[in-house]
Amino acid sequence: MMKRKRGTIVLAAMALFLMPVYGTALEQGDAKDVKRLDDVVVTATKYETSIKNVPASVTVINAEQLSNQNFPNQDIGDALRSVPGITLRRAYAPFPAYANIRGAGSDSTIYLVNGIPTDWQISQAIPVEMVEKVEIIRGPASALYGANAGGGVVNIILKQGKDAPGGKLSAGTGTFGRFRTSLSSEGKIDNFGYAMAGYHEESDGTNVAKNNVNSGVHMIDNCDYDKQGASVSTNYRFSNQAGMRAFYNFFHDNYTRGRPFVGGDWDYNLAGVIYDQKIGQALDVRAYAAYRVDDYLHIYDRGGTNYRLKQKRYMDYDETPMELQATAALGQHTLSTGLFYNNQTTDQDYKDFTGTTPANTFQNKFKVQTMAGYVQDVWNITDDLILTGGLRYDHWKNYDNLFSNFKTPRPDDRTDESFSPKLGLRYNFENATSIWTNYGMGFKPPTSEQLYDDRTSGGNPRQPNPDLESETTHSWEIGVDRRFGDLLQVNLVGFYNYTDDKIMSWFNASNVWINKNIGRSKSYGAELDMAIYLTSHLTLTANYTYNRATIDDNPSNRALEGNFLPFSPIHKANLGATYAWPDSFTVSAYLRYTGRQYSDDANTERNAGGKMLMEESFVVDLKGTKHFLVSWGPIKKIDLSLSVDNLFEDDYRTFYMYEDPGTTLFGEVELYF
Repeated sequence: MMKRKRGTIVLAAMALFLMPVYGTALEQGDAKDVKRLDDVVVTATKYETSIKNVPASVTVINAEQLSNQNFPNQDIGDALRSVPGITLRRAYAPFPAYANIRGAGSDSTIYLVNGIPTDWQISQAIPVEMVEKVEIIRGPASALYGANAGGGVVNIILKQGKDAPGGKLSAGTGTFGRFRTSLSSEGKIDNFGYAMAGYHEESDGTNVAKNNVNSGVHMIDNCDYDKQGASVSTNYRFSNQAGMRAFYNFFHDNYTRGRPFVGGDWDYNLAGVIYDQKIGQALDVRAYAAYRVDDYLHIYDRGGTNYRLKQKRYMDYDETPMELQATAALGQHTLSTGLFYNNQTTDQDYKDFTGTTPANTFQNKFKVQTMAGYVQDVWNITDDLILTGGLRYDHWKNYDNLFSNFKTPRPDDRTDESFSPKLGLRYNFENATSIWTNYGMGFKPPTSEQLYDDRTSGGNPRQPNPDLESETTHSWEIGVDRRFGDLLQVNLVGFYNYTDDKIMSWFNASNVWINKNIGRSKSYGAELDMAIYLTSHLTLTANYTYNRATIDDNPSNRALEGNFLPFSPIHKANLGATYAWPDSFTVSAYLRYTGRQYSDDANTERNAGGKMLMEESFVVDLKGTKHFLVSWGPIKKIDLSLSVDNLFEDDYRTFYMYEDPGTTLFGEVELYF
């Protein structure tokens, strides 16, 4: 009862906050129509094309939609919570979120920045102020993006400056001593566009595992953090035919994990350059090169009630992805072909302690090289019938291995290769109804750590499995998109996937992280997504996902067949409403429902204390913003906002033993100049 009273009080406060402006707003004229039924995307084909020509499940979240949402963790992971087909799991605020698309697993979703591949950790590292839009492709995308895209793709596209130069200074504070301040600017001067942002955020945190009965992870303190970042993105056009984009992103996070000697320190750097050149009227050439370097420090204690320092783990990581792509318009065909290369290097040092000095040190060092080539043809058979086909070849190599705790400290090099096809067909009926279907394959090789990392001490002990095989995913989709004038847009898609040699990873009963292949997993279901534009100011959204993801065949343990895949709820639904009156106020409300999940292949429901591990959740989030137009020197507008996450304090777990912190508030002031 107290939880609902608390939520009612917050609702009343937000109503009072916005009520004085409501009457004034109703006297104003109609606002600019904000319907976006024909988004142009680049992720689906690697060049700009309308969504209505793509035979795939595509979601676009633009900058305006991002600004209307409540981001309790202030990262892109929060933006994915309401996307159909995606389930998020997050340990707690200092960590990025894992995105699981249709039960494929979080390690089968590839993340891109401006089309350049990186990994899931980037979702936390880029300031939200820098994001122009996020494009999400659900379903295998290995025909264009190679390994680890069996579930789908998340492409974070950075701003590059379009209008006259301007900026924003913001400061906010909230629950658990959270404080965030940021400074950003973007604009365009002649042929040069830019965007930049920097921020600092800190929080005392909360104890997210206080009720866990496992003494090995029971927290006696809060999970505090102190993080900062900076990002810059530029775009220079040499002419109408050629241009260059460049970006750099820096992120630093210092955090603790609820115990005196459990925490870490992380530096993340990513830089990229993209060059595009149009040759004649029919040929476009695009090339990029990027460099990423990370430095990590993770600290672990001895577990249980022994809080003395046990281990420090240092890790250096770097990678150099690069790609050359050519796209040619040849009559009714648009043909794309490209070459891709990446080399990743990981260097880990582990130091065990018996007191304050290291007792022994062991190392993990390895490299991974990927070389690939792909071809894609988009054939406009007629103006309304579009056939898309693609094929990619990947050669993957794990080499220069050193795992000092493994039974063979220098394992042999390992190679793998894969052909990943995709074929899709779309027909548009009179620009109002479309039907489409596709078939695609995805593949994922085991990581070097899954193969050889024998981490027998410190936090999260790991058990290697050098016999792991690469997994292969097959997927079918069929969809219908329907518009009802300017009022309603409905998207319905059905899907069926199966994965052979599925690699599954989880903590076993001894709290050791294990990896193994099962014979086959499968998932099937449907996604319904709707947007209702009731007026030019009021937009309603709703989506529902049914996803039955199970272990279909497991020769090593037949008893597990039919069990649900970890972190894959059958039911997921979202409702949203946004009322926006330009230059006056904006109010958004979201209801998020996630069904029961399991954290292991045995589908364990309760911990030793009898508490449900990952029960269903109903969460209500709110955000209200009051806009003030002013003329105070350089300041042109002031926004005052209040965000509420988990309004009615629903009690649920977000990842294994970690609990949602409950109702959180965040108030912010933004000055625009």
